[in-house]
Amino acid sequence: MPSILKLSLNYQHKLIIKKSLIQLAGILALIAFWQYLADQLSNMILATPKQTFSRLAELIMGAEFWQTLQVSLTRLTIALSVACFIGFSLGVVAGRKAWVRDFLAPTRWLLMSIPPVIVVLLAMLWFGMGSAMVIFITVILLSPTVYVNTQKNVSKIDKHWLELATIYQFSFYQRLTEIYIPAIA
Repeated sequence: MPSILKLSLNYQHKLIIKKSLIQLAGILALIAFWQYLADQLSNMILATPKQTFSRLAELIMGAEFWQTLQVSLTRLTIALSVACFIGFSLGVVAGRKAWVRDFLAPTRWLLMSIPPVIVVLLAMLWFGMGSAMVIFITVILLSPTVYVNTQKNVSKIDKHWLELATIYQFSFYQRLTEIYIPAIA
């Protein structure tokens, strides 16, 4: 039995190495194509990979890069948290109650059909440039996707699990962690 396990692990290890080598070849091909295009075009149009990576290294060494990165990551964390909270909360309720799903359907379709460039323009007009604009854009564009996926998965939860949760008097937290989140994952 251990020899079969070793063979299986060895085979999986070889598959991982093979996949990694293929991906590396794809990256190298992309860089080679980039270099070819840069050679054909002016440096004003397309910088070479070497120029780009050396400039990136310079940026990383500067303090301004890290300050900007911190601001971006803060915005991203806030926006993702808000979008996931809204999408998840509404998705759980809509997955359990058909009337809520039907009530939210027009809003969902509206938000999902607006081109992102329009959302960006409206956010710039309403909030100006800054964190509020970025957070608003991310929340508006991401919430409907989280909502749809959550709602569809919650609506597929076996009713017997929910009945068991009722019989065993699961708290809201227990239902959330033992039934809803695993169903969505």
